[in-house]
Amino acid sequence: MRRRLLALTICITVSLNLLWAFPVQGAVDYSTMRVALSSIGTPSSVSLIVQGPYRLAGEDISLTSGAEYTLTRRGNSIMLKAGGEEWDLGGRCVFERQDASYDTGIRVCNTAYGWCHYLGNMEVRIADMGLRLINHIYLEQYLYGVVPYEMSNAWPLEALKSQAVAARTYAVRCKNPPADYDLGDTVSNQIYKGYDPAKTRCIQAVDETAGQVVAWHDAFAGTYYTASNGGRVQSTANHWGGALPYSQVKEDPYDARSDQNPHRAWMVAYNRLSVDPGLEARLIPLIQEPLSARGYRGSDIDILQIKSMEPDTPDESGRHHALSLSLMVAAKKRQGAAEETVEQPVTIGAGEIRSILGVKSLLFTLQTTDDQCILQGAGYGHGIGMSQYGARQMAEEGLPATDILAFYYPGTTV
Repeated sequence: MRRRLLALTICITVSLNLLWAFPVQGAVDYSTMRVALSSIGTPSSVSLIVQGPYRLAGEDISLTSGAEYTLTRRGNSIMLKAGGEEWDLGGRCVFERQDASYDTGIRVCNTAYGWCHYLGNMEVRIADMGLRLINHIYLEQYLYGVVPYEMSNAWPLEALKSQAVAARTYAVRCKNPPADYDLGDTVSNQIYKGYDPAKTRCIQAVDETAGQVVAWHDAFAGTYYTASNGGRVQSTANHWGGALPYSQVKEDPYDARSDQNPHRAWMVAYNRLSVDPGLEARLIPLIQEPLSARGYRGSDIDILQIKSMEPDTPDESGRHHALSLSLMVAAKKRQGAAEETVEQPVTIGAGEIRSILGVKSLLFTLQTTDDQCILQGAGYGHGIGMSQYGARQMAEEGLPATDILAFYYPGTTV
């Protein structure tokens, strides 16, 4: 009974139809999200187009629909420019939406994603050395801009619905009223690119699951997800160190048999004697400090050979968390000195293996030959929670979103 009441309470709280906050002291309003456009950082200037009726809160400035405005930081003030006019808006301003039409919005020239259409209100504030844009938007409308970019609009509806529920649960867990915003718009949280009416299937998936979240007893579940787990689900305990009862290592036959999964198997190979220039550029920063401690100049380093490469013992999911390399390096002790060949060990931790070695996941085996180091693996990402390609396969086999969520978050309740 307690779980049923909890689920009902959560669904009511996060429902888009609830356009007001519960008048309860200390209650959190889950109906809206504050999303920082972290994809653009904090630029000194940004351009936006007002579409439909908007006003600047607290300002006697008439905004023209369809007009392009430029916001620039000048000292501790935000300067608004358009049509030869300029206004000082102080350290913070809010573009407030005046109707609920989906044609109404703020189009922002996003340097990472291109021109994006954002529903809701757009807050601009002084931050760091520039400006921070924060989109205040209803939770369900926020998901319209998440699901199409975490999955594809062409994927089966039940897979998209499982993504919508997982993304909604992740979002409400990020609510942080004391902070300036709740979450960002990149892979550090969830990719968010605003509203696109062409993403009809994703919009349908959000609408058909409106208000649904994944719960574990009296809390929102940690609905982590990954592109592909390579056929083996990873646990939070192995990856981040915090154990969750519904995050357990297990085989994933759906991910493993997905013919559509481009990450089901992959290989990366590096020459041992003629070291790849890209790999060398990524390794040198790791060995500059230890070589300097040995008296060698950090600016005069060339990696001549990968003498050895050894992974640590894999965890129960088969994933590695460290790689030990021994590098033969040409280095000098001072400018103009003779070049010496020295051996330098280096250990690459779990947080750097993927970026430095260019592998898609930590689920791999290593084979070393006389000429090459060959890494063969499967999956893309951390492997925790729901596999998106596994969810796609389950949907293609006729399983509903509830079964998909139950498989990847066992013991939880939708």
